Amino acid sequence: EDVAAYAISQDTALTNSNYTVSFTDGKYTITPKAITVSADDLSKVYGSKDAALTYTANGLVGKDTLAGSLKRVAGEDVAAYAISQDTTLTNSNYTVSFTDGKYTITPRPITLIANETSKVYGSAEVELSTSVSNTSGLGLASFDSIKDIIGILSRQNGEAVGNYDVLLGNGLKAGNYSISYNSDNNSYTISPSTTNLANVIVPSASAQVVVSNNPKIVSQPVSQEVATQIITLSEIRINQENNQTNEGSQTQQDVRVPISKNSIIELVNGGVNLPDGVEQQFFIVANTNETN
Repeated sequence: EDVAAYAISQDTALTNSNYTVSFTDGKYTITPKAITVSADDLSKVYGSKDAALTYTANGLVGKDTLAGSLKRVAGEDVAAYAISQDTTLTNSNYTVSFTDGKYTITPRPITLIANETSKVYGSAEVELSTSVSNTSGLGLASFDSIKDIIGILSRQNGEAVGNYDVLLGNGLKAGNYSISYNSDNNSYTISPSTTNLANVIVPSASAQVVVSNNPKIVSQPVSQEVATQIITLSEIRINQENNQTNEGSQTQQDVRVPISKNSIIELVNGGVNLPDGVEQQFFIVANTNETN
């Protein structure tokens, strides 16, 4: 049944008593069957192992098979790669018409989390970082590092005390990932400066104290004084305005704060001009039994 030419001859002699028969053999030719073969379209997630390349043949008879193999265009980045014949798929009994396939690498899902970072107001910037979630997404491919995805991290602009978002960069391999990331994360914190101050606590609300000539409010505690609370210039102004309103005064008074508890030198209205969003802080010190 293979493709070939086969002789046609007499099985039993063709005879008739009235004839003398001269017989010539014939030829029976089996030609190759035309079939179509298509490489199967396949896919994988970036960073996973390749699946075996396969094909579909339409028209093979019985248990016939084809010899040969497939290959795909080399590459591991997210893209579509052609699947073609490596060694030609053949069988001498068939004429093969082959159609290339497509091998698609899809983005790898990953969830990134901005790590909590902080610095003290006025100090140098600290390094930003992120981590990979262990509970969401597929994580990093074994041959990648987190730097390959995040690139150079940055944060929201600002130097005032408060919270800022950590922002992703664009790493060289970021395009190979489907990234989930909460960009509204407030993960970078600038906290108030408390350099060289002991027992200072930030009030949860404005301190309700008398401001004018209040010996408890100072610009900087000295060694014998223990600061127990921070109060801003804005809070002092609000308290002073409330006191003036209660007293019926219409004249705005200066905010006068002594350098320290027993100092005759005062800062008037803060003493310096600070940028918008930056508060000047003063300190409330505990009462003592010292005699001036």
